[in-house]
Amino acid sequence: DAYRDSASAIRQRFGLGADRVVGLMVAQDFQRKGLGEAIEALARCRDRRVTLLIVGGDNPHRYQDQAKALGVPDRVIFAGPSGDVPSYDAAADFFVLPTRHDPCSLVVLEALAMGLPVISTQQNGACQVMTTGQHGFVLERPNDIEGLANAMAELADPLKRRPMAQACLELRPALSQEHHIKQLLSIYEAILARRRG
Repeated sequence: DAYRDSASAIRQRFGLGADRVVGLMVAQDFQRKGLGEAIEALARCRDRRVTLLIVGGDNPHRYQDQAKALGVPDRVIFAGPSGDVPSYDAAADFFVLPTRHDPCSLVVLEALAMGLPVISTQQNGACQVMTTGQHGFVLERPNDIEGLANAMAELADPLKRRPMAQACLELRPALSQEHHIKQLLSIYEAILARRRG
């Protein structure tokens, strides 16, 4: 795999041994994307191996303070901005984005295409391609902390995570640009046919 070496280097750089289960979050607007909720859920997660790795450019200080207050500062890692998100996807075990509003999150589609089960919300248009329990978990509400904590614990179990990862990889053809263009063309053709008729 082209990203395996990069993924290994990322885990090494942040001290993420094989015993850690890495939940990746990629975001700019941490508040809207639900980082506060993710940290709160992490603190409640029954599996203490779960660690949040956050990639993005927002100001982390408030969230670092939150992690300290909740007793999980060593399990919330801020990597800063990166132009190589696929390597972070490869280094992670699952993807988390409990967003309050997202018309269609590209980072979620990319994570699914990389075989990462996703935890997100019904407020994220990208989740329309997901089946909850099969490709990860789609929460009804962004502030469902208990649901988010339970989903993290479920995805910490490799026996539950592996079949979901495989199901995510099987979504790849439907997530491709070629598939998207074919769908658009068929819509345009249907409109033209109606106009002619």
